[in-house]
Amino acid sequence: MRTIHKGFWSAMIGLMLIAAECSVTQSPPREGPSMGMPEPSELTMRALLAGTATDVVTFASRGTSELTFTASPTGAWLRVAPTEGVVPVGETQTVEVAADCSLASPGPNGASLVLTSGDLVTPTRVVRVELVCSDDLEVTSLTVDRARHPRTGAWRDGRQRGTNARFVA
Repeated sequence: MRTIHKGFWSAMIGLMLIAAECSVTQSPPREGPSMGMPEPSELTMRALLAGTATDVVTFASRGTSELTFTASPTGAWLRVAPTEGVVPVGETQTVEVAADCSLASPGPNGASLVLTSGDLVTPTRVVRVELVCSDDLEVTSLTVDRARHPRTGAWRDGRQRGTNARFVA
């Protein structure tokens, strides 16, 4: 183990003085290939009935040798790219996840992205994927840009008042 930080601290609680020495240590990298936890560990995607949605999953090679991996979707409506690869030590890999509502049922659908690697301790990691297919999308945020010129009061982008909003689904 390698010491990252070592320090001394003290505190006064009531009339008692408490002192302690503390240190934070880090384990050495695991021998051989090692896959870090995928981020995020689960995905929720939304799309129109005939539409698609995309997102990404990222993981790192944390061992002492390069990491060979495969990425496999469990649902017919789920696609991933790349489906295999090699990640050098200390580097990260991003896998694009695409969901197609034209191949899924209306409403919520569940599947998984299975990441298999040469990790000797945890050779398989699973990312749960939920796809919600509907005929309308819920607005999750609304941004209103009210930028005006400081002297003239005119809208900076030339739009009329009240038309400078955009919806993000």
